[in-house]
Amino acid sequence: MSNLVENYLHAVARHLRPEDRDAVLADLRDAIDGELEGLAESSDRSLSRAEVESVLQGFGHPLRVARGYQPQRYLIGPTLYPDWWRTLRFAVVAALAIQVVVMLVIGVTTGWRTGPLGVISQSVSLAFWVAVWVTVAFIALEYSGERLKWYDRWKASSLLDGSVSPVNRGDLLTNLVSEGFFLLWWNGVVRLDSWIPAGTFSFSLADAWAPLYWPLNIVFGLAFLLHLLVLSRGVWQRWTLVIEAGTSLVMLGLVLYLASVPDLLIVSGAPAVLAESWAERTLRIALLVVAGFIAWDAWVAIRAYLRRTDARSSQDAMTVG
Repeated sequence: MSNLVENYLHAVARHLRPEDRDAVLADLRDAIDGELEGLAESSDRSLSRAEVESVLQGFGHPLRVARGYQPQRYLIGPTLYPDWWRTLRFAVVAALAIQVVVMLVIGVTTGWRTGPLGVISQSVSLAFWVAVWVTVAFIALEYSGERLKWYDRWKASSLLDGSVSPVNRGDLLTNLVSEGFFLLWWNGVVRLDSWIPAGTFSFSLADAWAPLYWPLNIVFGLAFLLHLLVLSRGVWQRWTLVIEAGTSLVMLGLVLYLASVPDLLIVSGAPAVLAESWAERTLRIALLVVAGFIAWDAWVAIRAYLRRTDARSSQDAMTVG
């Protein structure tokens, strides 16, 4: 029945790397021969073909056996995976932030406009291709055997001074998306009225919004850049908390001012009267909800700053003592 064993070994050898083949087959042959000899001694007779097949069946499928002798291979292995995930997040966020800036510049300078679905589809497409190319680069890095030298170049002196706490990436991403979308809408790049059926009614912002064009651009633009910076660093610092609290309070004041003015929208078309009252109420409620979120962000930033200040004072007192 040696032919049956040889056939099994050849089937296993097909799936082995050439440099490992001889050693693996010798080890496997010894294991199979040991099983067969033990079975033959216990039965005190020559083994039948069915018995040899049963022994080989116990060893398993040749591919599975060969896999057990080979090192695990990954598209991106555990050593590079944290670097891939970190780079992927940074690259996608950076690409989308650049997209917002580019769309703003093109929209303001050329009059180009799009709807919310256009922004979403372009953003998804951009994020997908960035993810593809980052992943391809790390797969190539994995199979090349090269290793990143980020960790070797790290120095303790590079630690951020005044770090308060790690960031909540979900909150920051939500803020970045809302701030970026607002800037695109506020500067006329994204048109929300594209969702209104033709021949019904149309709306535009009332004169109360006009004095706030630059203040809203500045405060939302500053918040967008701040959140992008904090997200890339991964921690809040004292000075970033101060700016966060300041921009949130200014933003809160602007939103509350808008919620208090008598007329926010100009609605035309039929039925304009019903549409205007409904739109005004909806917008005011939305502004109050936004004000609540902004107030919460300001409180969280102030509380984190005060806690850090108290903790630092306690440490200084212990050091002096």
